Formats: sequence, structure tokens, C-alpha cells
Amino acid sequence: MGIKETYLLDKLSLILLENKQELLRIAYGRMGFDCARAIALANMKKDPTNA
Repeated sequence: MGIKETYLLDKLSLILLENKQELLRIAYGRMGFDCARAIALANMKKDPTNA
């Protein structure tokens, strides 16, 4: 894969990560801290690369 493709994939994964963070922020706001934390923990169990 060329440098350009790798760069685009990096940008895409960064955008996806930012969206995930935004969703978590919304979750923290709408529900109690405990609910959002439970969701975050469940997501981490599904996706171990997310520390």
C-alpha cells in the first residue's frame, strides 16, 4: 500500500476515534456517569485495542 492510502486510512481511523469519543461524551451527558462507564467498559471488552 502506498503512502497516500496509508495516510487516508490513518485519517479515517482518527475520524472514527473522534466520533467514538464524541458519542461517549454525549452518553456521559445524557445518562449518569455509571451508565456511560458501563458502556465504555463493555466496548473495551469487545475491542481490546481501546485502552
